[in-house]
Amino acid sequence: MLMLLLAAAGARSEDLRGLISACADGDMQLCRQIDQVGADAGIGSSALDTLASQFAGAVATDVTLVHDGTPDLAAVYPRVIDAYFAAPELADARGSWSRPQRIPACAEHYADTWLYERSWWPTDREGRPDWRLIYFHVLDHYFGLCVK
Repeated sequence: MLMLLLAAAGARSEDLRGLISACADGDMQLCRQIDQVGADAGIGSSALDTLASQFAGAVATDVTLVHDGTPDLAAVYPRVIDAYFAAPELADARGSWSRPQRIPACAEHYADTWLYERSWWPTDREGRPDWRLIYFHVLDHYFGLCVK
């Protein structure tokens, strides 16, 4: 769904992360474009931002997701996907987009990419994992690579 929203807005897949981050960081023009495209699909940027913020709040105190300051991205990946599809406005999308058999391999790929290839992950001002941005990045990975 997210890939469809941004693809319809004219985004190339390599630009997707930047578009998500720009909207999440307050680029209101981009958020409005995503909202316009998303209206037909049933979810726009403000609803997606709300889901991301709710998820971040829910996992912020979960000490099992951080080891020596490093987020357990493989463990959080399926939790993001489950939380995303649990949203009432996305209930119908689960059947079309859910690939539960692929999630473990996708989660490992996502974690390996961030931790070993990029050697960084989104953090907040205090240097803790930014679960809200991680939520967006997981969805980018899931819809961009995992369900294709």
